[in-house]
Amino acid sequence: AGTTLVDTDDTVIVFETSVEPRLYVDPSHVRTDLLRQTDSSTYCNYKGVATYWSAVVGAAEVEDVAWSYQDPPPESLPIKGFLSFDAARAEILAELPAQDFGGE
Repeated sequence: AGTTLVDTDDTVIVFETSVEPRLYVDPSHVRTDLLRQTDSSTYCNYKGVATYWSAVVGAAEVEDVAWSYQDPPPESLPIKGFLSFDAARAEILAELPAQDFGGE
């Protein structure tokens, strides 16, 4: 809806096998006043249960635009409570390092 939810370079980059790197942002850098928790959730063996968030800007709502891990296992504690945004649901402008998936 044309509203910036995050504008920071203070991020944590998570690299996972066979997926694009993901940026996670401390909620203190996010317009959390525009986010509403949804009933959606997913499970990751490495990060635990994801909580999803919709962005509500005026009359516009972007469902499940972000997710976070509120209680991750010890190896994922650096992203506990941090938010990551879905590039298919929001415009994300970021410079991420290239990742080699073993292809030519």
